[in-house]
Amino acid sequence: MDKMEEFVRMFKSQILVLNVVKLGEAPGYEKAAALVKMKKVLGRTKHNFFFPVSENVTDEINSFIHRHKADMLVMLPHKHNTFEKLFRRSSTKRMAFHTSVPLLSIH
Repeated sequence: MDKMEEFVRMFKSQILVLNVVKLGEAPGYEKAAALVKMKKVLGRTKHNFFFPVSENVTDEINSFIHRHKADMLVMLPHKHNTFEKLFRRSSTKRMAFHTSVPLLSIH
């Protein structure tokens, strides 16, 4: 996060935090805790949070990039269980091939 903060200051930009929520998905404790942690980590860095509802994460991210004229995409990959690893491609891998802006993945 320190490097991202340097970018924000250097380019006088802001961090737009996007969390695509699937239709019918109820926010749980983990998401609320992650939001609180992210707010704390970002501190005084200029930022905004967005929680659009969509079944297609890749399309929603690309639409968001286009609407907000984002210059870079940074993704924090979710940890997946064994079943998800076997039968589901990660959003980060999909975005690597379907985005028009540079992608930074922070594990």
